[in-house]
Amino acid sequence: MEMSIGTIVTIVLLMSVLVLGFVLVQKIFGTARGAVDMTEQQLYEQINKLYSSDEDQRVMAFPQTRTLTIKKGKSDAFGWGIYNNHLVEESFSSQVSVAEIGTGCTMTETQAENLISLGKSQSNIRVASASRLTHPKKIIFNIPDTASVCQITYILDVTDKEGAIYDSVDFYLTIK
Repeated sequence: MEMSIGTIVTIVLLMSVLVLGFVLVQKIFGTARGAVDMTEQQLYEQINKLYSSDEDQRVMAFPQTRTLTIKKGKSDAFGWGIYNNHLVEESFSSQVSVAEIGTGCTMTETQAENLISLGKSQSNIRVASASRLTHPKKIIFNIPDTASVCQITYILDVTDKEGAIYDSVDFYLTIK
């Protein structure tokens, strides 16, 4: 069986492109994604996985890294859920606020809060005793094309019906 050098080079190049294609697809679909494209059931399953790995947490956020990177002109979301460790059904409220704006960012605190299009504050979130929230919540960010490149730390405060802090979770948004 005789092959020319051109045929061998072509086969090697095609195999290299095929391997690089597989690596690219794996990288795109294998990384943690935000919650904006997830169905409610998918988000619920992801948050349940987080609770099964850390039973002591009362509020869980997804992605588990609590870090989200969004390009200008795009949107994405954090998902979160509550575990009610009280002996009775409880009604919770939530409030998202800016904790810190990274150095070099020209955005004001008000502008950073206005990036949240849905989920900034929610009330009357009822959770049965010793159970998890059955409908996870989302905090959706819409990043305008005019936004500056920034890193912003937000904090999600969950309060009980008396207004006492039940738990807090900080999460990080990077705008690229």
